[in-house]
Amino acid sequence: LKSKRVYTHKRGTHHVRLGNLVEYDPALLEYAAHSKLVPLVEEVVGGKVRLEETEAIINRRDADADLEELYKRRYNPTGFHCGTQHGWGTYIEESKFHCIFVKTLAYLTDVGPDDGGTCVIPGSHRLTWSREEMIEAALSDDKLIYQAEASAGSVLLFGEALIHSTTAIRSDTERTILIAGYTP
Repeated sequence: LKSKRVYTHKRGTHHVRLGNLVEYDPALLEYAAHSKLVPLVEEVVGGKVRLEETEAIINRRDADADLEELYKRRYNPTGFHCGTQHGWGTYIEESKFHCIFVKTLAYLTDVGPDDGGTCVIPGSHRLTWSREEMIEAALSDDKLIYQAEASAGSVLLFGEALIHSTTAIRSDTERTILIAGYTP
């Protein structure tokens, strides 16, 4: 079989996504298979996991963004999405809620309130409402959105049934994260 190669997707001059990172350097596989990280992922999945994807995202404020417009809202999600949904991609076993697709985001830079943190709609992974209804409700009321702030070296772990998004960067800070995705 031909090996998958590292790929790059650019969006303007402010956003680049790199994929298949384990093909680039064995240290990235060591991180994704770390003995402190994998058991946490397995707890959320509900059993043994395999590494499904590895990516990095490096982004900064879009030079064309209107800062005044970005500061009108508390949060500025750039595109809410999820990889699975409640009932399809989640299950309950022995009174524990599990998600079959789990991501970890390792913050390689500090991320404050203006630095493009990941935001989520808390509880969306457990609701049977339509994704569109949940996103519409969250966009109409910032209290329904939580934005993660983290120091470099922190890791955020969540099930892909949780609706999430990056937020627009308002600062002059570059944001860099490593993403690992796991499935059963």
